[in-house]
Amino acid sequence: SGDASSRGGLSDTPGPVMTTSEVMLAQDNFPASGVLDPVDLWTNWVRFDRAENTATPPLNVPGDELQVTITLSPGAELMSPPRMYYQIQANHVFDAYRTAGDPFPSGYIEGSELLPGGDTWIFDLADDDFLFFLFPGDVVHYYFEAEEWIEGVPGGETTLPADLTGFGDFSTGSLYSSSFIMRALPSLRDHSMEGFVQPEILLWNDYGNLGGEDEWRTALDNLGYVTGEDYDIYYTNAPSQGVGNGLGGRATLSQLTGYRTILYSSGDADLYTITDNVVSSDAGDDIGLLDAWLQEGNKNLLLTGSNLACDLAANNGAAGVAFLDWPAITLTSCDVSPAVGRQLSPYVMPVFGNPVIQQAECWVAFAGYPDVQQFDEVALAPGAILLAEFTDPSCTPGVYPGTVAATLANDPLYDNRVIYLPYDLLDTYDPMKAFDPIAQRTWMLEDFLNFFAHQGNPGNVTRVPDLNQSTAVTAATQPVSIFVLPDGSGDPLSNAHIFGDGQADATITLTLRDGYGIPIAGYPAEDMWLETEMGGLRFCEGSGIADANTDANGITTFSGPFRGGGYSDLDGGEPLFVVVAGDILTSGPGFQIGFNSADINGDLQVDAADEDLFTSDFFGSYNYRSDFNWDGVVDISDSALLQSGLGASCESGVSGVNASQIPRQCRLYASYPNPFNPLATIPFNLPDSRKVSLKIFDVSGRLVKTLIGDGMVGAGRNEVVWQGRDDSGRLVATGVYFCRLEAGNFSETRRMTLLK
Repeated sequence: SGDASSRGGLSDTPGPVMTTSEVMLAQDNFPASGVLDPVDLWTNWVRFDRAENTATPPLNVPGDELQVTITLSPGAELMSPPRMYYQIQANHVFDAYRTAGDPFPSGYIEGSELLPGGDTWIFDLADDDFLFFLFPGDVVHYYFEAEEWIEGVPGGETTLPADLTGFGDFSTGSLYSSSFIMRALPSLRDHSMEGFVQPEILLWNDYGNLGGEDEWRTALDNLGYVTGEDYDIYYTNAPSQGVGNGLGGRATLSQLTGYRTILYSSGDADLYTITDNVVSSDAGDDIGLLDAWLQEGNKNLLLTGSNLACDLAANNGAAGVAFLDWPAITLTSCDVSPAVGRQLSPYVMPVFGNPVIQQAECWVAFAGYPDVQQFDEVALAPGAILLAEFTDPSCTPGVYPGTVAATLANDPLYDNRVIYLPYDLLDTYDPMKAFDPIAQRTWMLEDFLNFFAHQGNPGNVTRVPDLNQSTAVTAATQPVSIFVLPDGSGDPLSNAHIFGDGQADATITLTLRDGYGIPIAGYPAEDMWLETEMGGLRFCEGSGIADANTDANGITTFSGPFRGGGYSDLDGGEPLFVVVAGDILTSGPGFQIGFNSADINGDLQVDAADEDLFTSDFFGSYNYRSDFNWDGVVDISDSALLQSGLGASCESGVSGVNASQIPRQCRLYASYPNPFNPLATIPFNLPDSRKVSLKIFDVSGRLVKTLIGDGMVGAGRNEVVWQGRDDSGRLVATGVYFCRLEAGNFSETRRMTLLK
């Protein structure tokens, strides 16, 4: 794991191929002195070293320079030495100790050949002199760039990573690749009344770029914990390689002392998790460091990983077995599935009356797909408290009594609290919102941190709407219609037509709430808009958005006229979707609203072509599209409306976009009907043509039916019908199923229920 490669990216012609491995990239690090000195701040400088150990274990000597392999196109040569560009979020506490007071926010260095004429290039930031100093709290983004000549003509340029999205963006939620980020720890801050302070929590990502950091960070961010203030992150590059770069290979006890809580994530890694540098071939002594840290007393440790206990006991000798005394568990088996009814993705629920888990109710320990992981089976040792046990998909208590799904060890000798999960927090999902990475995980983490006496600040982050708690309602009590014109001079929703019976107020009121049920004030109007289900109405770009940002009560409305054209010929109109930041709000009643427009053909301008269509309806049989005032006849009053709209078009410079047919982003909608028997329609949107995979899984994660297998699907709204049969053509049984859409980097899953 941990390899990276890139080709092209900055020009239309192919560039050199650049490859590397995470072990050759910069590893998060602590001060080179081995201590934290609050007096002589200059001594706290941090080395910019690669992850790989260059010595023979148990010696641990990190490589000083980063390495990249560059393969040129046939007949090409490099235009100049490749460069490594960097940008630093500098901790200004240390500005006085940087050269000439300059925090070096950005720059580049040129690489040099490892061997003359070879294809391996090394990059050394000279971090041991005044030219380049990093200090605790600094964060570095970097990338590599190379350009080649082909027969004297400039060829392609290549960057590594190829996608530079998020480079230099140090905010929460940055999209920049974790493999090309280096952090200098801990994040010291000058607190005038308290001296220097640092975060009390350290999130140790010992799963690297295999996944999980986003899930952990999202949960922490949603709880109001701020990176660099409330918690630090230590990221182990390519942890499966065992190159001595775990926490025990980079930090000392004195540098770890300031952290009161460590959150440990190892995903499904089954080797080189928390290592001993004597029995293990990994040169980092993670076990020794954590032992010493816990022996300081009054510490909190959350241990998560599906194979953590097995790796400690099987691959780290007596030290690994002894380390299991901290969570007070013993290893029974490396596979719990026989003890929980052979469930691959077993369900979990808290034990009644446990002292920690108060909010999460039932969750799934998801085993993954297509590579299915195993979860360790452990037993409680003296001093352990069972917090949660495995159960069946009905979430019935006591189905598998005593099976360990979460434990707590309160250590009276050292006053420590150690919680252990035989799965990673990233693998926990809400069974009612399958594969949803937010709800139960966040509640669980909040329970753990509350028990560890930490307090988040949800008001300190931008709150995310929870569409299960948000609502939208319309004032109209029956189907209505509005007359739309591309210039926005048509009917507002607040004055819609009732068929043959006057006017009605169809204003839509939207209330946004976060995951805590708290109204969200000031949510941007442009991130809340309406779409038509069948694409009958074509919106001019920027039309259909909310009237205003949400108010102090989280409320906004949709009441004005739309700019657009086209019509809806469904009986009673077609449903409107309320969309919040790309997610469709399905709570509240449906909005059956008809649309018609003098722009009958929907080309976003009213012209002679529309007159021709109206004329055919005026002299022919009744057609809803030309019944502009919705009174059941096409007559002279409708002709007057057509004439009043002639010449209307979208605003100058604004192109017509059908928000339903050309969606802003990928989206998998809820299938309908739901429950179903035996047919279910699965709608989804694509912003462009791309390869798509659409598959059905059962609750255990087993593939049931492939509806689309990596096939090209066109842009716009698409629908696929599942006939309730598996890939062998057999009708499937009553139960819960999950439909998963994958399209490029996008993936989303929806729950479906078959009732016979």
